[in-house]
Amino acid sequence: QVWSLGAEEQFYLGAPLSIFVRIAQFHRAVAAAVIGLIFIASLSASVMITPGQPDLAFFSPATRAYELAAGSILAFLPRFQFPHLWQVLFRLVGVLLILFAIFFFDEHMAFPGSLALTPCAGAALIILSGRDRDDRFSLLGSRPFVFVGLISYSWYLWHWPILAFARIHYDNIDLSAPVALGCVTVSFLVAIASWRFIERPFRNPNGPLKRRLTVYIVSAVSLSALVSAGLFISRSDGLPSRLSPEVAELLSHERYWHTDQSLHCENTPTVWSRRCTYAPKTEAPELDYIILGDSHAASLATGLMPVLQERGYKGILITMPGCLPVTGPVRLTRTGGPYELCTIHNSEVFDLLAQREDAPQIILH
Repeated sequence: QVWSLGAEEQFYLGAPLSIFVRIAQFHRAVAAAVIGLIFIASLSASVMITPGQPDLAFFSPATRAYELAAGSILAFLPRFQFPHLWQVLFRLVGVLLILFAIFFFDEHMAFPGSLALTPCAGAALIILSGRDRDDRFSLLGSRPFVFVGLISYSWYLWHWPILAFARIHYDNIDLSAPVALGCVTVSFLVAIASWRFIERPFRNPNGPLKRRLTVYIVSAVSLSALVSAGLFISRSDGLPSRLSPEVAELLSHERYWHTDQSLHCENTPTVWSRRCTYAPKTEAPELDYIILGDSHAASLATGLMPVLQERGYKGILITMPGCLPVTGPVRLTRTGGPYELCTIHNSEVFDLLAQREDAPQIILH
């Protein structure tokens, strides 16, 4: 939700300011050309990055900017009325493109990349079609659709926290159909109230917040209350009373491996590698076990190494975040990124194993 609000900040603050500056400095056509170049560059970056790093392509503003640029380009097009047949055709194709994305895109597809063009093009065609005031049977212009459009922003903001709390309550990411439908219904009703009592008063020039100073005061008080609540929750360790006694008992014994003062750790052979043991660095004890793996192995060592140490077993943890302990395949990310160092890390690990005369138990995670 924070990321999506950041994207909206680009659209509502950054994009208009950038367009205004370009229009003030250049001719309107030049400004449109600049936005077109942003569209092409952002789309190209998204297409190239998505196959290897879909998360980066999804969350990076640079690889999603072309979606905002598409709407900005529409604003620069000349205003003219399309023939009624063309309007109907644009709307039909636009709706079909959006429905196609809803029902046929799945988690196995490389998104966003070029796939995001499908719903974007659909939305652009619907906007481009305009509104035919003579068409009394226009579905998108009907009151129910217009009302959903009015509350859509509030609905969008409220649906995710309600779903998130429902998943926490039921301790399940996959909610049942009745529960999910209930969450959607609740968020819809909350969105109506939010739109009616929060959004409309702010937008109504004759409402209770018609004076700009009043808007600033209400906004400052609201923001201060949110910041104070966040600081209180943070200082109170996340309100531990929300946890059940069983969970609180488990967390009271949690100890992260990289903060265990009894462990002697060093970063070798890369700055991302981690080698930890209870023995001082000057010693080379016989090992009963070696824990190998990525950050999951480090998490496993949190509870396992202290228990084994108490029982007299000697061991060592060798880990590197995001690096699988296999030879051959290499996980590549940005140039110079930590995952390109997996080859160096794994070579060191296997050299260490080959040099040992004993045969410790290997715990792979």
